[in-house]
Amino acid sequence: MTAPQIPADYEAWRQGRWEEIAGANGKAKVVANAKITDAGPHTLPGIPGEWRTTEAGDLTVTAKAVDGVQVAGSLVDGTSPVPSGGSLEFPDNRVGFAGGADGSYGLVVMDQGRVERTGLTGIDTFPYNPAWVFEGQYRAAPEGRRIEAPRLTSPRSTEAILAPVDLAMTIDGAEYVLAVLQDFPGRRLVIFTD
Repeated sequence: MTAPQIPADYEAWRQGRWEEIAGANGKAKVVANAKITDAGPHTLPGIPGEWRTTEAGDLTVTAKAVDGVQVAGSLVDGTSPVPSGGSLEFPDNRVGFAGGADGSYGLVVMDQGRVERTGLTGIDTFPYNPAWVFEGQYRAAPEGRRIEAPRLTSPRSTEAILAPVDLAMTIDGAEYVLAVLQDFPGRRLVIFTD
């Protein structure tokens, strides 16, 4: 018996998934992830600084110079505004970014050497099997539908994420329907387990 031919698009997807996990901004490098939505102060385990939103809805960080927190290349010694999309730097080769507006921000901190230190070299998969390739159909969901999904934040949180469509497929005569989440415009995600 010969192994099935693995399609090029499958291999491209696997390579893209590896980049998503271990690439320049890969998920395996994330050491802190928080949602900042009030005056706090909020602290993240192992990350210097106190994070707050102002009455005007802007994000700030308060730190001492010895903490080594930098916002857009400038060392913070006191309280500094944190522009959405701006770069953050921390001691020990950690970097971060904050995104959001109007009092609701996400903060992510990554350790650039984490993948190498953990020994992560790939993502385990079952061998490609064309018998497990299924055709599906997108179906519109009720307008504005949101589904509560857990977030890997510190502390843990949930968020009602937009779920604009379903993905329906038939396997061995039974129909299965998966909700498709849209956590960022133009990016959709289906979560399932076996």
